[in-house]
Amino acid sequence: MIFYDFEVFKYDWLVVLKNTDDRSTTVIHNDPEHLKQFYETHKKDIWCGFNSRHYDQYILKAILCGFDPKDVNDYIIVKKQQGWQ
Repeated sequence: MIFYDFEVFKYDWLVVLKNTDDRSTTVIHNDPEHLKQFYETHKKDIWCGFNSRHYDQYILKAILCGFDPKDVNDYIIVKKQQGWQ
């Protein structure tokens, strides 16, 4: 199981991922390739987060698809829209 949390700022993004199987912690800062590698390795695991339903999963998907996470962040937070829209 992977617990994760994203933080998105104007010029930076960061995700902390905790793997409960091996008790490891991975921190990824502004490195979409590292995130893609981590995702490919763990995509069959269960991913959990405090706000993953409304925020984190959409930031993850945006980065994996090559979008700017700040644009998605602003769409969700500033414009008060749902990530799935």
